[in-house]
Amino acid sequence: MTTRLVLATVALLGGMATARAAGCNLDELMHYQIVFAGTVQGYGLNGKQTYGFEGCEPGRILIFTDRTALRCKGSGLGHAELPKAWLFARSKDDMKLCVGDTLYDVEPLH
Repeated sequence: MTTRLVLATVALLGGMATARAAGCNLDELMHYQIVFAGTVQGYGLNGKQTYGFEGCEPGRILIFTDRTALRCKGSGLGHAELPKAWLFARSKDDMKLCVGDTLYDVEPLH
């Protein structure tokens, strides 16, 4: 094999290992791009802020350690203290957040 082919293979396998680390079903993320990776610090709903991650419900605000935030559009169960999360998007109206092995429909705060 040429050096270029070896490097391409290593790069591809390295990317696959990172994508698998997310734990989500990658078949559901075809044509999406990874746009953010961060740690969920807590969430807010109805003016109350809570530490940790407890899944999504419509309107819940997920707060990341870097002070960014996303709003849940759909419902989904989950529980973790400070989970790593990956944001995948096709557009600002079509975004999915992978936490653990679950995908959540989310949107930017407007």
